Amino acid sequence: MNYKPGKLFFNCVFISVSLSGVATILQRENPHLVSVHCVAHKLALCTSQAAEDISSLKQHQECLTNLFYYFKGSAKRTAKIKHIQEVLDDQVLKYKDIHSVRWLSYYNALIAVYRTLDSLLIYLREEGKPGSKDPKAVNLRRELWHWSYIFFS
Repeated sequence: MNYKPGKLFFNCVFISVSLSGVATILQRENPHLVSVHCVAHKLALCTSQAAEDISSLKQHQECLTNLFYYFKGSAKRTAKIKHIQEVLDDQVLKYKDIHSVRWLSYYNALIAVYRTLDSLLIYLREEGKPGSKDPKAVNLRRELWHWSYIFFS
């Protein structure tokens, strides 16, 4: 393996803690190699672990996940929310899932709801009326209209 001076090797947290990770293998080959941990990944890991102990944040994440699966499971629902977004001149966005290993997924899920909140609330007002044939919409309406959800968003 040829090494060029001035090159840096950047790695993620999950690679650097392993005894057989890329950084460890390269450092065996060249003990002068400097491995730099990604600060963004460290911060995301730290905040996600801290959020696990706060029940209201956990409920907020579950609500975002429920919203994703509600629309993912139906082309009809997706078409209807898209139509409402277009009529209200909101951005036409799909709702995102939260992945624990993707450090921007929570932000992406949250920003999609934030940018289309008016459309989403109108959709759920119609589809999630009490006594509706769609119990998932009723539940999502209850969760989204709760003050803490709006506060955290």
